[in-house]
Amino acid sequence: MGGRLGERRPNGSPRCWHVPSWGAVKGARQRAGRIKLLVSLRSVAEGALVGDKLAVPSRDNVKKSHLFQDITKLAHICHTKSSVSSRCSGPSMEPTIQNSDIVFSENLSRHFYCIRKGDIVIVKSPNDPKSNICKRVIGLEGDRVCTSNPSDFLKSHSYVPKGHVWLEGDNLRNSTDSRCYGPVPYGLIRGRICLKIWPLTDFGFLRASPNGHRFLDD
Repeated sequence: MGGRLGERRPNGSPRCWHVPSWGAVKGARQRAGRIKLLVSLRSVAEGALVGDKLAVPSRDNVKKSHLFQDITKLAHICHTKSSVSSRCSGPSMEPTIQNSDIVFSENLSRHFYCIRKGDIVIVKSPNDPKSNICKRVIGLEGDRVCTSNPSDFLKSHSYVPKGHVWLEGDNLRNSTDSRCYGPVPYGLIRGRICLKIWPLTDFGFLRASPNGHRFLDD
């Protein structure tokens, strides 16, 4: 029944008006917001609302959405993990890389499995995960490699297991590499060195391996 403020009931008693509390109003608004959110999520899951009709996304739009996601992932990789400069120390890569040389490495080759024989890579040390090492890739999975030292009279050979690479330093007589700790998991590769940027007198692409005889043809 309606009524005006101050109006009395037929029996003479004053009419009572119920004023909802602020908590009740807030709760009702929250429930309405949740319902609206659920409706919106359902609309997104089934299609897009256009006026009063439900428009189901076309196959082309779905493909474009997936392509956009792939491009976004690639952009994230390129932005956060694409390249880095590093200062090398030690004699294991001489004469290609000298002690204190600064090199520029890129990480996309590692992500897209584009590492090739002859590439110089930065790798997590198998002996010390807290440090990185710089070596040349001599063999990829399935490749036949020489596992003996240059001074050994009898040469021994082996095959690189799946998911691994065989690494050696260019300075074979002063390098701790796969001849000591065996094949290295591909996942330990951090990047591929593509340029030497310091000293400026030696700026440019890295020279080929001085140990070409170590690359075996099956």
